[in-house]
This record gives sequence, structure tokens and C-alpha cells, in this order.
Amino acid sequence: DPGFPNYAQVAQLLNAAPRTYPLCARDGWLPNPADIAARITPRTKLIVICTPGNPTGAVCSLPLLQSLADISREHGVHLLSDEIYDRLVFDGSA
Repeated sequence: DPGFPNYAQVAQLLNAAPRTYPLCARDGWLPNPADIAARITPRTKLIVICTPGNPTGAVCSLPLLQSLADISREHGVHLLSDEIYDRLVFDGSA
């Protein structure tokens, strides 16, 4: 979190209980794989990641994405990667 609110709304429509993961500026607005793994319970069905993140602009590295994929595989949890902004990454040059 911050995240796209429609994901939580869809989960609620499906009688699921969405759990958010707070992203922090001190971590570059990126998830910590160990924290994600620690939050997985037997009821967890799906992990959603957004990269680049809106509104932070944080982009998950390939090793971070691989780590999250490994965690989801180890726990038998689906991983959804929302990459809607993948072509809107700015490198700082005008």
C-alpha cells in the first residue's frame, strides 16, 4: 500500500479478506520479500505486485521479482504482477 483500490474491492466481492502491505519511503517503496513471506497464511491465495508502482514510481528489480516468484511458488500462492505502467518509466532525462 499504496495500491490500486480496485484489487481490494474485487477481493471483497469474492468474499475474500484483502490484506495490504505497507510500503515505506525508507525502503525505496519496494517490498521486502522476507516480510511478504512472513505475512503468508494458509488462507493466502494471491499476492499482487505493481511495478512500476503508482504513485511512488518504484520499480522492482529482476532479483526482487524472482524472489517474490520463489516465495509464491514455495507457498503455493498465485502471484499477479500488474505492469500497466511498464512503458511509463522515466529515466530523468528530458
